[in-house]
Amino acid sequence: MDRQDFSDTISRLLSDESLEWFPRASLTFPGDTVGDGQKVAVVDLDGQLFQLLENPYLEPAWQVADLASQLQDVLVEMAPSLRLESVWPACVAHQHTHPLTATVRDGRAVWECPATHETVRPI
Repeated sequence: MDRQDFSDTISRLLSDESLEWFPRASLTFPGDTVGDGQKVAVVDLDGQLFQLLENPYLEPAWQVADLASQLQDVLVEMAPSLRLESVWPACVAHQHTHPLTATVRDGRAVWECPATHETVRPI
């Protein structure tokens, strides 16, 4: 994944319509790489900074799923302090009782229901 793909992927994740409740989100790149060439992005979510790291050893679709999973972890961690729903993205089929899982199906990164393993939508 080149730097532009990395940036586009994170920007696409942050612009997800299910994140419209989040008041402010911005993305910066403090440097091209860290460690062994791993790309890093800093996401500012309502004044709190978090890093998202690329895993350069994964196939591109798995890189997208991994970044989505990292962002999901950050949002779930932040939700209680902001008094927000702690399930993102929520599984509509199961009344928002659990979050969807980021994975890869047929070479594409997707969100799937962890209970039924049905693909819900692309990431």
